[in-house]
Amino acid sequence: MKRTLALILTLILGLGVLSGCQREEPDLTPSEPDTTDDSNQTTEPTTPDEPETGSDTPLPEGEGTLKIAATADISTLNPHTYSMARDSDGIDKLAMLLYKSFIGENEKFSYQPEFAADFPQQMDDTQTVWQIPLREGLVWENGDPMNADTVIYTYKTLLDPNMLNSRASSFADNYIVVLNGSEYTLGQCEWEDVGLKKIDDYTVELTTAAPVTSDEIVNHFVNSALAMVHEGTYEAAMNADRTATMYGTSKDTYMSCGPFVIKDWIAGATIVYEKNPNYVFADKIWLNSIDERTVGEASTRLQMFLNGELDYVSLGSEEYLQYKEDPRIIESDATGMWHISVNMGNTENPILSSTNFRKALYYGTDREAVAAINNVIPAWWIQPKMVVGDLDTGETYRDMVERIQPYEIPENNGYDPEKALEYFEAALEETGLDSVSVTLIYPSDTGSYKPASEYLQKSWAEIFGADRFQMELQGMPNSQMVGTKKDWINNPNSYEMSWGSWSTSKVAPWNAFNVWTTDYPKKNEPYSNAEFDDLWVRANQSEERFDKEARLDMTFRMEEIMLEEAAIIPVMESPGRYLKADRVQLPTSDNSYVVNVGFGWMYARIIEE
Repeated sequence: MKRTLALILTLILGLGVLSGCQREEPDLTPSEPDTTDDSNQTTEPTTPDEPETGSDTPLPEGEGTLKIAATADISTLNPHTYSMARDSDGIDKLAMLLYKSFIGENEKFSYQPEFAADFPQQMDDTQTVWQIPLREGLVWENGDPMNADTVIYTYKTLLDPNMLNSRASSFADNYIVVLNGSEYTLGQCEWEDVGLKKIDDYTVELTTAAPVTSDEIVNHFVNSALAMVHEGTYEAAMNADRTATMYGTSKDTYMSCGPFVIKDWIAGATIVYEKNPNYVFADKIWLNSIDERTVGEASTRLQMFLNGELDYVSLGSEEYLQYKEDPRIIESDATGMWHISVNMGNTENPILSSTNFRKALYYGTDREAVAAINNVIPAWWIQPKMVVGDLDTGETYRDMVERIQPYEIPENNGYDPEKALEYFEAALEETGLDSVSVTLIYPSDTGSYKPASEYLQKSWAEIFGADRFQMELQGMPNSQMVGTKKDWINNPNSYEMSWGSWSTSKVAPWNAFNVWTTDYPKKNEPYSNAEFDDLWVRANQSEERFDKEARLDMTFRMEEIMLEEAAIIPVMESPGRYLKADRVQLPTSDNSYVVNVGFGWMYARIIEE
């Protein structure tokens, strides 16, 4: 496995450590942006003052109910196994991390210790042994104390070799490589060999496989997958052979310790969150509750907003055209880039493995036309425009690409029909085929992707010839589409082509490429490139990462490789567009989106007229 190999290389070469906090494939409809992304920014820890009643300080029990809707129900609140952004949104509201992103006084994001009492403390000269102090007096919603045993149980269970939790690498090998973390999951060592120890009731010690910095440790733990779990509840939901748990699948199988607790949860219908007065940062929570309904139809959600039944609603392309001049509209940059995944490991349709075929699709995609259908941004690139490439200056990665230009910026957003036809002819010749037939999956519960798919179906046939290229379209709910893609690892022929998007690191593009490395555990397509893997390890886990220019050069090269091989077919970016009720006051003065926090809906305040 790449992770194990990377660890061996790290030990041999004396490399440093940095890898990325990744977030799984999000829902295809605009939703609350992820709050678990990464950066290298830390601030001094704070301890909240006791809440006071009055207009300038939240009440202990909060005031007002935020009324929202989601496109699908939560599948699990278990941080060890969740796979959808919908799940992590719930975890963020209910759970506690060692460190968390908040909106600071300057209305920019900042990291604060949450369960931790302070930032990591270096304990040796090699920068591999660190201690994390924990806050005293914190409790679960049932009153059980939180302490070092909570941390040990949470991460030991996450790495449990019998459970094989899908999120185990988030702790073992993410921003840092925890000593013997991956080895324990693989059954190659005992728990006592893992670099996590209890020092006392409110101190844990972390040992890494190579030198790291305090910022890297903080970045590592700002991740929904590393949220605390309640031992008693987790164990009560465990199956007989201790290979799986139902933890987090219902109100009765979950225990909260974060900003909110679950007041009510009716599967498939609604979940009601209620303010947790014992939360360490309760003075940041104005709301008494959040009433979240499951509403699949976009038109129904919009009508509910117009009727006053919802406090905000995301807008699709057609709705945006209708309401773009509405003073209630708020917008954010896209958190991901929409692309087409190609299952290059499909054994029944071998042309999908042809680089020439994928490049034909890349150059044959009229991104401006597709984007115009959806009123979004055409994208020829891999990393979205909002990703920050330099925290010191705030310059985005895309601006850095255009300024430094390590590789050619394509004209017409990469659209070149003549070149596309040349690659298509080459693909037919190398595979010995006379014609190609493929199926493209699109999310049927998101209206904008059907017309985009229909346009590509028509335009690709015009470029390649309708007698030589046919593409069928298959609509399915987003959750089913995601599962179908990820099932390629069990069934190589689970799909041929599908829409997809990743919302990963918003402030570390070198890390965000992790989802395309060979052994990333929840990949959408069987893409593999040895040079790409090596660059990712060097940019994230070697001492070269401390050279800013060298790291950027490696990041540029990773994107270049993916474009050269058409590892995916980038198409467009879809900005977040919402209508917000006037009665909702967001935590920023101009209702702006804050990196790592989003619009801060759970920090909003209800201002009744």
